[in-house]
Amino acid sequence: MATVVHGNSTLTVEQCKLEVTEEVLEEYPRILKHIHLDAVHPTRGAIRSLTALRIDRDAFRGNFFDVLDDESDELPTFATSLFDSFGRLKPELVENDYLKGTGVWGHELDQGLLSTSRMSTCKRR
Repeated sequence: MATVVHGNSTLTVEQCKLEVTEEVLEEYPRILKHIHLDAVHPTRGAIRSLTALRIDRDAFRGNFFDVLDDESDELPTFATSLFDSFGRLKPELVENDYLKGTGVWGHELDQGLLSTSRMSTCKRR
């Protein structure tokens, strides 16, 4: 059982419920969604929240960087460092002996959805 000291009392994870909401972005409804997660205590209300961006790479048509640039200023910098214009991991990050480091990343990162944490907050009481 996980416990958290919150103010003068101790809360357990089991006391809280998780509320999840999605916000489809009108300009790119098939590609981007904001996911909002809130840990809600029955008497203290929302005590933690996380906002993430869900990115469906399969819905891109070679405009990966343009779409991410429209979403935020930071995402294109992140994306151009790691991915090609289709949202696939750059081959040199897997194949180049220096760039691959310990080799923890592989072409399996070319599959599925991407998710980035946008904001995390903890409410103080």
